[in-house]
Amino acid sequence: MMVDSQAISLASDIFVVVYHGHVAAIKLGAHDQVIEEKLFELPTGQIGKQRDVDCAIRVPNTNVILVLGNMEVIPVHIEYNNPGFYYEYGDPTLYYFSPLDLRPSITVDGNRFAILFTDNDYFTRLMTGTIDVESLTVTMTTDNIVIEEQTVYSISYIQHSVLGLVYAVNMNGTFIQSALGFESVDETGKYSITLKETSEIECLHSISFLEMGSWGRFDKGNSNVIVTFITDDESDGLIIRHMRYEKVTQSFLLGPRMNNKNSGVSDIDTHGVHHLSILMMENNKFMVGKTEKN
Repeated sequence: MMVDSQAISLASDIFVVVYHGHVAAIKLGAHDQVIEEKLFELPTGQIGKQRDVDCAIRVPNTNVILVLGNMEVIPVHIEYNNPGFYYEYGDPTLYYFSPLDLRPSITVDGNRFAILFTDNDYFTRLMTGTIDVESLTVTMTTDNIVIEEQTVYSISYIQHSVLGLVYAVNMNGTFIQSALGFESVDETGKYSITLKETSEIECLHSISFLEMGSWGRFDKGNSNVIVTFITDDESDGLIIRHMRYEKVTQSFLLGPRMNNKNSGVSDIDTHGVHHLSILMMENNKFMVGKTEKN
């Protein structure tokens, strides 16, 4: 059984599936049939245990993926050389030490990445780093507390050096706060992040699941963002909200709201849902997916 599996496309005919302790690389033929596949193990975690996988993401325009698990970031280079797959790992890099479930959300822009997670004090923490795809080396660069409480959250690069964040606020999580993170680097090469809270999205009920995505990696001039969420009241259905980053005012402008409570996938029972994801595609398209417990 694949636990916490995630599929990542490296080319139109090559994709990988990352899951608990493993990576499966698959090559497709002209008719989408599998013509070659290879299964390999991720480096073991602490004390030799099979590595957990929290999430994984591709470094844009490369054959490198970043895998988060066991509090570490692992760069993995995967190449198809006809015939056969070649793969190489970089050294795992600890980004935070904790006995808790960090619940990380990761985003990548060029050689920069950012991780939003729950720390040991149950604060929501933002850390950023740099990936060298040639040496497969990860370097952590900044560390900031976003909000001093545990919450539901998501993160995405909107433009180069501009991060978008969303997180539920209040004891009952009844509204979503959006924020912007502006990256800068000084003459010594030291990075820093300036955080600025901006628009709020009001909700009738507390937030159970929350995801954010942008089209920035497809179109650097596209400042549009999609936020999708589910509340703990199943009658709300799946809610999608459009936002746009305004560079001059350094803020988010709220756009249209849509929900699907009257559609074919209405009456979502959040007690049965255990995953929500958003896939950003080219030409201003996106998909929202959820999985449910049997």
